[in-house]
Amino acid sequence: MLKCSEEFFVAVCYLLWIAFFLLHQASVINFYVSFFEFSVALVCLFFACFLLRRLLLKFTHADKVFKAVFLLLFTILFYAPIYDFTLSVWPFLRHRYLILIILFLSTCIVYINKKFNSRLLVIISVILLLYETSNITSKVDQIKEWKTHITTDDKMPLFDCKSEVLKSNQHNIYLLVFDAYMNPEVYKEVYRQDDDLLTFLSSVGFDSYLNSKSSSNNTIFSMLSFFNKTPFDQSTIKDPINQNTICRALLNNSLLVKELTNQGYSIENFSFFDISNQSAFREFDGLMVHGLSFFRLIFQRSIFGKLYFDLYHNYIGYQVHKHTADALLKTIRPNTSQWFYAHFLLPHRPYTFKSNGQVWQTEQENRSEAVLYQHQIQYTRLFIREFIENILQKDSLAEIMLISDHGPKDFELYENQKSYYNLASIKNAQSTGKIDSSKLMLFHELSSVLSISQ
Repeated sequence: MLKCSEEFFVAVCYLLWIAFFLLHQASVINFYVSFFEFSVALVCLFFACFLLRRLLLKFTHADKVFKAVFLLLFTILFYAPIYDFTLSVWPFLRHRYLILIILFLSTCIVYINKKFNSRLLVIISVILLLYETSNITSKVDQIKEWKTHITTDDKMPLFDCKSEVLKSNQHNIYLLVFDAYMNPEVYKEVYRQDDDLLTFLSSVGFDSYLNSKSSSNNTIFSMLSFFNKTPFDQSTIKDPINQNTICRALLNNSLLVKELTNQGYSIENFSFFDISNQSAFREFDGLMVHGLSFFRLIFQRSIFGKLYFDLYHNYIGYQVHKHTADALLKTIRPNTSQWFYAHFLLPHRPYTFKSNGQVWQTEQENRSEAVLYQHQIQYTRLFIREFIENILQKDSLAEIMLISDHGPKDFELYENQKSYYNLASIKNAQSTGKIDSSKLMLFHELSSVLSISQ
């Protein structure tokens, strides 16, 4: 009987700590979480703890097992604040080093003979859970704010993809976005030299629109406006968390993408946004906490996600643009109505590359931002040129829209207003012309020159 009572308190303790963790993560995105997502996450994590406990019981006694599983939960819950505090003392700390330290300390605690009081931990867990639950009342206004735009049902929208006529074997369309690529006219003004990318683009049949202007110098607002009929009114969203949550959901439900699928196009998503329920191909640190999948958020906020991204950014991340391009090229099937959306974090900060593509080591520390940006945009041109040549080699009839979401903002060589001007070039347009510089760049203005009817 005593053993059953102890097991009950252990199970309750695990359940309460998991509920506290999930509630905290839900609060991070203002409770933009469906009851189904929350329930599945709760059940899966509880059973994972239960199975881990049963497995460990085969090798050691119950008290050590309880301490081991509890410390694992504690580390998952509080890893982020532990890391932030330690980072203030050790500025060059990497996740993998801190995790090794925590594992060592946890092992020592597990093998100390002092016993954990499960009943006391249950009391502490209840207090923490009540505290986190109280945060819900403080978030009511913010929840109402995003609910005026979207609901949790929008995380899995049901598109009616039927159309009157489904065209087949249309030319593939490629939307290639290079983040923070400076408008060529602005570049000429700032650096006193031409952007030689335009010469290459002209030689392979692109029309460039030098007066193109984005609706925002913020990526998520710029792309949301680009994908819809009118610029998104940023003033309707006041909370930064809501901004990313709402915009990502609206991008996922884009009217443009719905129209494309209605016309028979298949969506090939190589961006860092969820598009038409296709998960982001790559996540971008500044946005990944606002992902539409609660399960993905849990992973990214856990110790396992932190370790993954630490290793990823150090050994793979700086080459992500090449991996994205290679993956896109392998997906091409000419004249099969594919619509590609690829978003590259080039020449956006951080300024990693020299003009020849080599990675800076420490020598960039003494160089100005203007010089570092010029090196990175020069490398970006080389990459764009090679990438477009490879696309045209595989798909000679490709219709390509090459844009930037905005220019570099908070740039030291010009006023921030100039960061709204961007790159816009199109290949294989059905008609040519200049975009009125008094208008903002939206897809429905550019799409008339592609084979997309309005």
